[in-house]
Amino acid sequence: MEGRIIAVDFDGTLCSDCYPKIGKANDALFQYLKMLQRMGDRLILWTCRSGVHLKEAVAFCKARGLIFDAVNENLPEVIERFGGDSRKIFADIYIDDRSVKCLELEITDPTLRKALPQYRLYFQTGATGRQHLR
Repeated sequence: MEGRIIAVDFDGTLCSDCYPKIGKANDALFQYLKMLQRMGDRLILWTCRSGVHLKEAVAFCKARGLIFDAVNENLPEVIERFGGDSRKIFADIYIDDRSVKCLELEITDPTLRKALPQYRLYFQTGATGRQHLR
């Protein structure tokens, strides 16, 4: 069974937001995402950064042991499923400091609460749409 696809933002999420510089790392989130990867989930870096600033962000993450399955693009199986690489990243979970609140659910994982105290986390639930984890 394949793991979930998780799209995660960089500025304001994986690190504090001070674009174009790179802010302080969110170490708890880095650890949490590495744990999810070990459990089989796949990660996409989903950021507005491009060019040299994107390369710096990828290197920053790699130096902290976080290597992405894709960067600002969909995974190969998603591209095949939809017949191309849409500008919209498809994921089961979106982690972004600028998310819009939808339906609240309780997070029971204390590690996730520590990693994302001020962020909104979404996951897709098929026909029922996205649900919000806080």
